Amino acid sequence: CVQFKPNSDDFALDTTSPGWRELELHTNGDITTHVDRLPEGQFQPDFSSNGY
Repeated sequence: CVQFKPNSDDFALDTTSPGWRELELHTNGDITTHVDRLPEGQFQPDFSSNGY
């Protein structure tokens, strides 16, 4: 899993740990959301790669 650099027109990796968003849908129509990330340093992508 890699974290792609935001607002980049070309392929780029972000140094921020990879993350994911969780959504919780409630019966009253509300949505709760939060972002979780891997612990810092748990995964290091190959920053010299031209693509994933």
